Amino acid sequence: MERYLSEKGKLREVLPHYEYRPMQLKMAKKVKHALDKEKILVVEAPTGTGKTIAYLLASIEAKKKTVISTGTKNLQEQLIFKEIPLIKKSLFPNLKVALMKGRVNYLCLRRWKNFIKNPTFDWDDKASVFSSIEKWVTKTETGDRSELIEMPEDYPIWWHISSKSELCFGLKCPYFKECFITKMRQIAASSDIIVVNHHLFFADLSLKGVASAAVIPSYEAIIFDEAHQIEKIAADFFGFMVGANRIYDLLNDIKQKLSKNKRKDWENNLSGIERSIKYFFSLFPITEEKYRLKNELITDDVKDTTNNLFNQLDQLSARLHKEKDDEEWVFLEQRTKLIKEELEYILFVQDDEYVKWVEPVGENVIFHASPIDVSLQLRQNLYSKEIPIIFTSGTLSVNGSFSYFKKSLGLDPDIDEVMLDTPFDYKKNCLLYLPKEAPEPSSDEFILFLIKEIKELLTLSKGRAFVLFTSIKNMKEVYHVIRDQFSFPIYIQGEMPKTALLDRFRKEVSSSLFATFSFWEGVDVPGESLSCVIIDKLPFEVPTDPVIEAKIEKIKNDGGNPFFEFQIPRAVLELKQGIGRLLRTKNDKGVVAILDVRLRMRGYGKIFIGSFPSFPITIEKKDIENFFNRLG
Repeated sequence: MERYLSEKGKLREVLPHYEYRPMQLKMAKKVKHALDKEKILVVEAPTGTGKTIAYLLASIEAKKKTVISTGTKNLQEQLIFKEIPLIKKSLFPNLKVALMKGRVNYLCLRRWKNFIKNPTFDWDDKASVFSSIEKWVTKTETGDRSELIEMPEDYPIWWHISSKSELCFGLKCPYFKECFITKMRQIAASSDIIVVNHHLFFADLSLKGVASAAVIPSYEAIIFDEAHQIEKIAADFFGFMVGANRIYDLLNDIKQKLSKNKRKDWENNLSGIERSIKYFFSLFPITEEKYRLKNELITDDVKDTTNNLFNQLDQLSARLHKEKDDEEWVFLEQRTKLIKEELEYILFVQDDEYVKWVEPVGENVIFHASPIDVSLQLRQNLYSKEIPIIFTSGTLSVNGSFSYFKKSLGLDPDIDEVMLDTPFDYKKNCLLYLPKEAPEPSSDEFILFLIKEIKELLTLSKGRAFVLFTSIKNMKEVYHVIRDQFSFPIYIQGEMPKTALLDRFRKEVSSSLFATFSFWEGVDVPGESLSCVIIDKLPFEVPTDPVIEAKIEKIKNDGGNPFFEFQIPRAVLELKQGIGRLLRTKNDKGVVAILDVRLRMRGYGKIFIGSFPSFPITIEKKDIENFFNRLG
């Protein structure tokens, strides 16, 4: 790898602003070795390492067909529009690369043809956008909805015409050759590198070899970037989810397929199911937070209503089975049976390996079953492939150890690991502020303390800050008190789309932005616009969250200590992501302020601080003032 990344390597010859990075070269060599030897490797590569170029070059040199899976859209776009074109243009002009998105991003020609025969929407309200779709369908070569600039993100008709794995006929589809998923898969099959995101990768993996539904073609190596997100995303896709809308969608698809004459014959069965769904879902409380599906919620009324709904679904399956000569009816029958099986499992099957929970959404609920520990599924479905796998991120270690990350994903504790040094000079360019005195975050006085402290810090930094909160409630309370007390603008998450909000924040150098967890990672604001990151408190997950509660119970039952084995490591990794918003280039400078007294007053605070870069730490605001004065 030296011939590309050394001080006199090829990248220096072809890139005018190339900067030699020792840690980048070290990473590239380690990744290349793991790919060659078909090993699993864990790499923590802090911001500024140049990790994407490192693993791209290693992958190309290893000559293995590689899937690169990212956690965020930002990184996916960085790879596709910046890093890969740079390497391709300067070094590997024949490199073949494919970008694959989830099925829902692509038009399904069969569903489109069925929909336009019998469209089900208010034409007056949706006609102008629908007209744009009609014109686009005749011209598009990709079927990718991102080409439809006129179509709103939440345009309801897309749900009826987009591709879905459970509706895919595969080779039996009359539109198989023209299919946009087929075309995308063919391009990917002949590519050297396939770029996906974690959601698509694990959605595909969870299909367990169902050929018609799988999207990603065969590959010889996997590189997971932003690998700290994998545990949560994998759990979503190895679980089950049944909501009212899923059943209504099935019924609507059946209605779409029925001729007008047949609709009358099926009316009693379909309308009966709709009534049962409405009543069944009304039996579960609508709360502000999701909650565990405990035995006491399965009342006699729930059991009776469920039995009635299941009988109706069985009758529907029988009717659909009679139409088995038509492939589409067969798929509708399979969907009906699957919904019943999954709902029955969630409500009535005792399984200590899964947590069952209810998510209130609007005036309805969604039932979930999620694996408490995804390590078994990953061993069975991913590691069993026996191909090289690279896990990388800027935040994988806790207090100098990868043990939590490895255990959470079911990795062998002895697999190879690399912890790269940061290329940034934190001692010179950064300051960590911890308040001298502060109330406990659980106290009533904490919100008043936050208002006072954030106001003083924004005054010292002259704006130019991210203020990151662990709760929407705290964010809104602080914002409403101090938003009009400064001459510079203060923005808040939710007042406009995320991209527009970040663009405005970058352009207005003195502005500040209040946000919650969606801004803690995947956000890149280099330069003076972001000179201060203020974090309200340690990001411990809510222990009453059903999945978190179940994990805590399992660790206790296994004789472990959930606080130190699970809750602290998760909070450390989240906090490292938040801190990582500050220094994005070697020229960036600024202050990180964490307003949680527990960092200083509790013994476990040392675990957090031991996981941070080597900041100088202060408890005096005067030091912050002096720091910013030195910056000018």
